[in-house]
Amino acid sequence: MEFIYVENYLTISRDEKREFLVLLGSFTNFRVTNQKIVLNDNSLILEFAKNSDIGFAKEAIEKFLEVNKQVNIKIVSCIEQNNHEIILTFEDKKQKKVKL
Repeated sequence: MEFIYVENYLTISRDEKREFLVLLGSFTNFRVTNQKIVLNDNSLILEFAKNSDIGFAKEAIEKFLEVNKQVNIKIVSCIEQNNHEIILTFEDKKQKKVKL
């Protein structure tokens, strides 16, 4: 499974969120299988099907959200969870810890 992390997703407007979800459903070369909101981080984690073109998905998301400079999109290579936090490891090997 592959994941994309959308930092500060909750800062965009309700209309943009609705349009964003419609956009995600309109592509045939990737498919979102799950989405999780991380309230402590104002972010969204999208899980994609195995045969999805994750690079294309990231580009499409960046293009749609490019007007909002607060939003940052990253590909997640690994997600670990313990009792108190989620540890996200990104494709550039940097990590982010989010308290639960």
